[in-house]
Amino acid sequence: MPEIWMIRHGKAAADWSSHSDPGLAEEGHEQARSLAESLKAHPRTPILVSPMQRTRQTALPLCSQWQVKPVVTPAVSEIPSPPDIDNRTAWLKQVMESSWSASSDALRQWRSELLQCLLTQTQDTLIFSHFVAINLAVGVATQDDRCLIFRPGYCSISRFRLTDGRLALLETGFEAQSRIH
Repeated sequence: MPEIWMIRHGKAAADWSSHSDPGLAEEGHEQARSLAESLKAHPRTPILVSPMQRTRQTALPLCSQWQVKPVVTPAVSEIPSPPDIDNRTAWLKQVMESSWSASSDALRQWRSELLQCLLTQTQDTLIFSHFVAINLAVGVATQDDRCLIFRPGYCSISRFRLTDGRLALLETGFEAQSRIH
């Protein structure tokens, strides 16, 4: 029964509304180094990262410490916003106040691809991902259709176990004051 650890990236250098793929702020780099130190003794497991800079940079200290290469995995990436949207923040707030069953076809497809990735892991795996993706996994594990269930803090770890093709929540990571701005 593999365990999946979903780790939210460190603090980004820019907010979601002003930059589609920011790297980490200095504080985010420090959070990533601290996370790597806390996982130093953890058994080496595969590491998946979203293609976004902030997840790759968050995983880098741990990958360097373990001398492993992360697997860039588009399925664990950030929630995709419509390409023609003027106000990403307003759009995301609306999504977060809704449910997955009421979401667009594009979001349900993203949800399906993320879940397929999670449910096909065959060994313990660390996944560096994003706020909404982690909420999605928690919702599936707890059978909660809401898009926003909790607010994972930067570099928090939410743990899941795969049992009989189902995702079970072991614990959510620490919560923080995350704003959608």
